[in-house]
Amino acid sequence: TMQSGDDGSLAHEDEGALRTSCHVFMVDPDLFSHKIHQGIARRFGFECTADPDTNGCLEFPASSLPVLQFISVLYRDMGELIEGVRARAFADGDADAQQNAST
Repeated sequence: TMQSGDDGSLAHEDEGALRTSCHVFMVDPDLFSHKIHQGIARRFGFECTADPDTNGCLEFPASSLPVLQFISVLYRDMGELIEGVRARAFADGDADAQQNAST
């Protein structure tokens, strides 16, 4: 299988299931108001992105649902990427085996 390393690279592992992990943190609804969370955003060095649907900021949602939806899409896209890498790795392995057999 392939596993994503801390540096974003992909590394081979023993055959088995694809390993992933996900950490979801609680969303504090009291931080929804921009006036309340703007100091936190400044402290961590990012600017808020206005969300016209909620009249809040994307980085401080009122519930965890948008975070979970984003993670779901991220894992779906990551799965497609890893499957493509895996398919190419198997194809490259087959080509190497054929080349070694012919020499």
